[in-house]
Amino acid sequence: MRDVSPEEIVSGSVPRVLVVLAAPLVAQNFALVAQSVVDLFWVGRLGSTAVAAVGLASVVGALALVPFYAFFTGTQVVTSQRVGADDPTAARRVPFTAAAMAVALAVVVGAVLVLVADPVAALFTGDATVARFGANYLTAYALAVVTIAASDTLEGGFTGWGDTR
Repeated sequence: MRDVSPEEIVSGSVPRVLVVLAAPLVAQNFALVAQSVVDLFWVGRLGSTAVAAVGLASVVGALALVPFYAFFTGTQVVTSQRVGADDPTAARRVPFTAAAMAVALAVVVGAVLVLVADPVAALFTGDATVARFGANYLTAYALAVVTIAASDTLEGGFTGWGDTR
């Protein structure tokens, strides 16, 4: 898809700008859903206990990522404000500063997830096997939190700049 200039964003065809900016984000969301389907396909081969464990851990993992939505959204907003104010130097600083903050928080959140994986998994199920598998999945997921935080925050910078590819 073709790029959209800052001038086109504020004065061009609104439907065209929305499609050009939103299409890559829609594709990304589709990829995330497809990833979940593929996970379910492979985990499903291990049986219902494994599927239950992944379902349990996925919800806890998603809740652990909630604070990082603030970095993603805030980076979009502040970057777009700096771009709109014609201050590209400040606009370039925003994503890197936000990503550094997000990574620092992610190290803490990931460590907490590892430490509380067993009791949290046990809290949501009475099945000891599901709890054990869920805690293992949550521990593995915790190791990815730093990468998720950095990637999503930097993506917020690109989106705020108007580059959603």
